[in-house]
Amino acid sequence: MGLNKKAAFRYRVIDQLLQNGYALTIDEIQKKVNEALRYEFGDEDGISRRTLYYDFKAMRQPPPVGFNAPIECRHGLYQYSRPGFSIFSHTIKEKDKKLITQALAILEQMQYIPAVRQLIALLKDLSGTNLPQKGSVKKRLQFEHQNIATGIEKMDIIQYAVDHQQPLSIIYLPFNEASPLDMELHPYLIKEYRNRWYVIGWEKFAGKIYHLAFDRMVSAELTDAIFISPPSHFDPETWFNHVIGITIPEEIPIQKIIFNVSPDSAPYIRTKPLHPSQRLVDKLPDNSMIFSLNVIPNFELEMTLLGYAEKLKIIEPIWLKEKIKNRLTNALKQYD
Repeated sequence: MGLNKKAAFRYRVIDQLLQNGYALTIDEIQKKVNEALRYEFGDEDGISRRTLYYDFKAMRQPPPVGFNAPIECRHGLYQYSRPGFSIFSHTIKEKDKKLITQALAILEQMQYIPAVRQLIALLKDLSGTNLPQKGSVKKRLQFEHQNIATGIEKMDIIQYAVDHQQPLSIIYLPFNEASPLDMELHPYLIKEYRNRWYVIGWEKFAGKIYHLAFDRMVSAELTDAIFISPPSHFDPETWFNHVIGITIPEEIPIQKIIFNVSPDSAPYIRTKPLHPSQRLVDKLPDNSMIFSLNVIPNFELEMTLLGYAEKLKIIEPIWLKEKIKNRLTNALKQYD
């Protein structure tokens, strides 16, 4: 975090301390500011009195340098001379501050995404609101913890490459390879699927679109190569429209998948479709249901269908029915 952003953070903390007519000694302000820096940035060194005096001087300056902050010292106590003053002159209402605090608690769960971190900083700067301290706000809206995914530390450089259309030099180790591969990827899109992150782009040496998992990257670095724009058939908005998951098999067309679901599982699949193309075909007298999907068959589709075990039966196509049947038969043999 650059010094300017830390300075802006300190100004915000000082502003909060001096609002509502509070008067504090220089030692009290220094202690509070250092506590906030330690919590926000892990800064154990803190700031000196001299830096704090410079902050007061900067805040007193007129815009755009400062905020015309009426900081005064009376009998060794610092306060705003104008009651109700805040460097955030638009004065956000208290109920709106509570809403922003709740939003920050939600966004905090996604800080591994660079744009979210920037949004958090913007919200704090605009509102004068800090991230709530751990335990101070109960998380009533929780997400799967995607920040535990291996390779998430590469998000910053990959997001930068996508945003700035800059090629990446990647050393990549697929699961089925003994030795890593050298790749030059021209990234177009980042996608998450089941707590694993992927970057989608044009691989120069192979001459086609690749989907590369973050966790299989040994390294990823920016290069000065000329960026290759997406081919005409690639649209990030529709690229994954016809598949479940991340894999798009080559030369395989969209197919209609028809399957029967048991009465106890049918309501779950009906209310939480396996894919946007899912349709209810029929509801049978025993309350089981028949559904259809229009997708390109892939590994993730098979794993999704297998996840329902005896609760789901493939009707069409026959080849997929036989493939799932063989998988279940082989799975059963594991328990012999």
